[in-house]
Amino acid sequence: MSNGSLPFNKFDFVVGWLFRECSSLYLFLVALWNPSIRWRARTYKLRWGGVAEEMKPKKATVYSVSTFSNNLLYNKISTLIIV
Repeated sequence: MSNGSLPFNKFDFVVGWLFRECSSLYLFLVALWNPSIRWRARTYKLRWGGVAEEMKPKKATVYSVSTFSNNLLYNKISTLIIV
């Protein structure tokens, strides 16, 4: 590729560059709003200075809905760990 032509034309370059510039503000704001990182089976939170710290898993209760005598009964099934 040295001293050869580029594999794209100027129009493709300008479109790609504009897309990158326009999406950078959106990505920056999303990262500020939700600084969590999911990697493999764990979740980390990004701290100041670029340090990632593992987050503790949240616990939630899951309920099932069943009908009995035309009434809705909520039966507690179990407590799950949400990652």
